[in-house]
Amino acid sequence: MTATAAAHAPIRPEHDSLAALRGHRLSHAVMRPSRGPDDDLDVLVAPEDLDSVLALLRSDGFVEVPAAGRGTHRFLVRLDGRTFVHLDVVTSLDFGPLALWPSGMADACLARAVDGPAGVPHLDPRDEFWVTLLHLVTDDGKQPRGSQRLDRLATLAGTAAAEPLADWHRVLSTVLPRATAPEQLLRQCVGTHVEQLGEALSGLRPGLRRRCLRAAYSSRGAAKVAEVAWLRATERLRQWPGRRGLLVTILGPDGAGKSTLVDAVGEAWLWRHQRVYFGLWPDAHDSSTVAKALWPLRRPLRAVRRYAVGVLASARGRLVLFDRYVYDAAVPPRGRFRVLKRLYFSVLLHCVPAPDLAVLLEAPGAVLHARKGEMTPQVLDENSDAIAGHVRAVHERAGRPRVLTVDATQGAADVADQVVAAIWQMAAERLARRTGGMRP
Repeated sequence: MTATAAAHAPIRPEHDSLAALRGHRLSHAVMRPSRGPDDDLDVLVAPEDLDSVLALLRSDGFVEVPAAGRGTHRFLVRLDGRTFVHLDVVTSLDFGPLALWPSGMADACLARAVDGPAGVPHLDPRDEFWVTLLHLVTDDGKQPRGSQRLDRLATLAGTAAAEPLADWHRVLSTVLPRATAPEQLLRQCVGTHVEQLGEALSGLRPGLRRRCLRAAYSSRGAAKVAEVAWLRATERLRQWPGRRGLLVTILGPDGAGKSTLVDAVGEAWLWRHQRVYFGLWPDAHDSSTVAKALWPLRRPLRAVRRYAVGVLASARGRLVLFDRYVYDAAVPPRGRFRVLKRLYFSVLLHCVPAPDLAVLLEAPGAVLHARKGEMTPQVLDENSDAIAGHVRAVHERAGRPRVLTVDATQGAADVADQVVAAIWQMAAERLARRTGGMRP
């Protein structure tokens, strides 16, 4: 059987890492072509080679994301340039509710693997057909109707029908309804319109999931099924120590591109994020006299409230991006009552803790003045130097020497790349410390 029997995905960044695995004679195969740059790449690995595979992937920059109740799945992530690369490594082919039914076909699929892009082994198209079919009709949260995998299934059906695999037919006959033979199901997939195929598989789904669950009870026992269900139900709680979101503040004078950077980082980040505006000096020109008089009292309370919003979002696993911070109060006081202003600014500077990372956008005052024209170049330079000096001093005292200085005169994409890389480095370090102890 040759790889030309089915088209594979184009070469992607993670294929370089997988090609290196073959040089170590580690048995593995990509299970399906990726549907896009943000899609996981599913990789089947021989159980005896799993530790070596994970070690090689970690040495290539991949970090494991904790999971619980996911069977043999091991999820890994790496930042490659401007793209996050996702791998889903498994050592068995399990299907049905909570992936509890073991098909026992992993060894046979690895033995039949064929070469794909960059010399990376892929599943034989006939094996890929049955794996795709079972994922469509038995997995949690997926409906065959309208699935992107249906097109792939229809493409593979002809090859699977031309050279049937008796071992898959034997395995599927244990969970298919008596009135539905594997050969009949295969013939139904050949030449059937994708929409009609989706309808047919959707009708098959409920009964097949029930039979997979009964088979799982028979092979694994009720206690194991209950254990996996409990682990899956508490997965988010178990993930929390490693997935707690980072608190990142973006600082810089007017015209440095703070808002643009916050939007770019949020769009590039691989998980959910939340933006929190932390400006201390809102426009109060249209406010009443009483409101203006109360602003000095409201500012510290407002800062504490917005920091609390960020902490709660962080506890939910979101990356928190503070647009500005209390560090804006580090600018030199000007005008009247400078002594009182200095005391008041000190209160503002100490009303909330330091974030995990402070990003300083720096550019010459003349450049910033040309962009906005709101302050003189000299004032802009003085404010930038004061804020930068305070931020570095605070983070050193707090034991968080995480300050990233970025040249804001670069292109917006280059600035965002540097910031995303710095945030990912911190997140990866936290994940690496917390990955252990999550396996069922």
